[in-house]
Amino acid sequence: MTRLIKNELNRIYTCKINRISVLLLIVISVVYGFLTVFQDQTITYYEQGIIYGIDAITFEKNLSHGTVEINDDEINKVIDNFQKQTNNINSTDGETFKTMYSKEMRSYEEVISLIDFTLGGTYMDQYKKILEVKTPINFVELWKDKTNCTAKIKSFKSGYSKGYQRFLKKIMDLFLFISIMLAVCLSKMFSQDKEERMNEIISTTKNRGTNHFVAKVTAGIIISSFYYLLALVPFSIIIFSIYGLAGWDVNVQLGIAPLFPNLLTYGQLLSRAVLMGLLASVLMGLLIMFFSKVFLSSSVSVICSIILCFIPNIMISLLNISSSSILRYCFPITMVDVSSVLNFDMTKLLFTFLLFFLLTFILIYDKKRLIQ
Repeated sequence: MTRLIKNELNRIYTCKINRISVLLLIVISVVYGFLTVFQDQTITYYEQGIIYGIDAITFEKNLSHGTVEINDDEINKVIDNFQKQTNNINSTDGETFKTMYSKEMRSYEEVISLIDFTLGGTYMDQYKKILEVKTPINFVELWKDKTNCTAKIKSFKSGYSKGYQRFLKKIMDLFLFISIMLAVCLSKMFSQDKEERMNEIISTTKNRGTNHFVAKVTAGIIISSFYYLLALVPFSIIIFSIYGLAGWDVNVQLGIAPLFPNLLTYGQLLSRAVLMGLLASVLMGLLIMFFSKVFLSSSVSVICSIILCFIPNIMISLLNISSSSILRYCFPITMVDVSSVLNFDMTKLLFTFLLFFLLTFILIYDKKRLIQ
């Protein structure tokens, strides 16, 4: 079996277009990592406007005072300061943006967003609710009621976490490139047997090619994992070497998911995202091989795989399917979305493994088309 797997891996490696796809994926990962940095932007202060790239990252880092606990007392102080600052600059309800990006309040941006969404604010009337509330308030209990959280929570951890936020928001785009390169690499996995008339030999073997198919599926899973890591490693090195690793213990409610009901840190969410990306890559590889086996055509397999990269995400957005819906875990591209990663649990993990089992079973034991 080991020899068969090595033969399949060697056949994949010796294909010129596959070697090109490996080099191209590395280049894309590096370029996309630097683009993520250069395209970053932030507002310094209201009067000074927007800055970009390294300057924006440096500015955000300098605002941070490390990871700090934000409890009810701190929240009430922030609300009082926000209201006071608004009165000082004579800002109207529609101009609270000036208050948010004043020098006095700029470092509290994510804390203020958490307060605003908890009080019922929206993107259309941002920060208006903070002006209306009267302190002191029991903010943590309000947040728990708003999110239906049942855990014992007394405070949130706040701090600089832009590196993790950028990584989590961009990983879906990177996965799109991984999927396309995998489609190029694995689209011939089964169709090549027909092209080389291997199906005639397979039909005469003792076990009708079972070991041969097991080797193919195993090699496909190895290649899927390899492509994922190949893209992930350089991208991660670029992001975290520039943004830094600060924020590992900051809660995701400060920044990426203000109303998510479970207290997760960015470190925990990153670990979950990396695992889900690996699972999604393996699922994508199995689906590409499935198309290759069903259609016995590499070109059709590539087309179906590329469609699979785009259509599910578009349809789920149009149909407004819940972020916790099991349908999001049927397609690799939607599995790596931040909302899917946040809502990933043991039920979804078992569902993913069930998909793996069904696809693997079909790829190994359904031989009718290949031996006819």
